[in-house]
Amino acid sequence: MTLVKPLREKMSELELMRRRKEARLSAPMPALHQVITGDNNEEMLEQAKEYARELIQQGVLRNVPVEMNCDQPMSDAMVQQFFKDAKKGMLIVHGLEHNARRETFESLLVRTASEGGCILVICGSKQSVAELFASDPGIDRRLPHPFDMNDAVIVNDLADQVKQQEAARIEEMVTVQKPIQPMRPLRFIPKP
Repeated sequence: MTLVKPLREKMSELELMRRRKEARLSAPMPALHQVITGDNNEEMLEQAKEYARELIQQGVLRNVPVEMNCDQPMSDAMVQQFFKDAKKGMLIVHGLEHNARRETFESLLVRTASEGGCILVICGSKQSVAELFASDPGIDRRLPHPFDMNDAVIVNDLADQVKQQEAARIEEMVTVQKPIQPMRPLRFIPKP
């Protein structure tokens, strides 16, 4: 599976940071938190996991991400344990629509995003993410603007179509060689 455009851009930022470090230039770590909205929970979750795999491959993450499904009932202690387990790693949160422990979750989420102890990837519907952002006005500064998975998939599909069309054109240019037409001799007309 390939990453959608907003996540690929984040990986490009990491590559740029790595190259700057190799050149001994200042290279601040980009914010790696992500907020993904959409209709298909499985697709959003798969993108989050692929993002984690890419970060592990780049050497940014060392641990397997912790997945927190808010669809499941959990106590305050369980919520706190999820955040503790994800320290120095990644926490993928999904199922925000059914989060009964909202106050505990939101306070831990804001604290985790502020402290920079782990990378947060939040997956949910537009409405649930909007409610989360509305719950704390400062969360906008800590987490990136959400990107809609549906829009990102459309952009990916269009980019794939363009690549296929370009590849077909190049293939046609390479394989279909038109015979070279002989040049007609030029006639020289003397000036009177």
